[in-house]
Amino acid sequence: MAPHRKVTADAVAKALRKLRAANGNQPTIAELRIEIGVGSTRTVLRYLKELEANGLIERWHGARGIRFKDESSTWNRMMKYEDMLCRIADAPARTFSFDDLRGMAAEALGIKPCSR
Repeated sequence: MAPHRKVTADAVAKALRKLRAANGNQPTIAELRIEIGVGSTRTVLRYLKELEANGLIERWHGARGIRFKDESSTWNRMMKYEDMLCRIADAPARTFSFDDLRGMAAEALGIKPCSR
């Protein structure tokens, strides 16, 4: 008989999202262990393996190597926006037209700007 689980995989997923929102980056295994209230990092790793097997998250080596698959494209878009804003901030002092900004946003997103 399998041991009784203290939390569900869904609760772990909610904790991941909560910590991500609160800290601005993915939690470490230790942070997640404390958040869900289990005693072992091995238990956390089992839950993460289950979430990965169900296709909800992707993982890679590193302390914060966890990401929801639905965040991947959103994260990439956010990074492109950040790059665009940094270019605007680093540009010589001048006024950008709406068309300038629209073109930079389209470039950052990798799309063709719409014509007016």
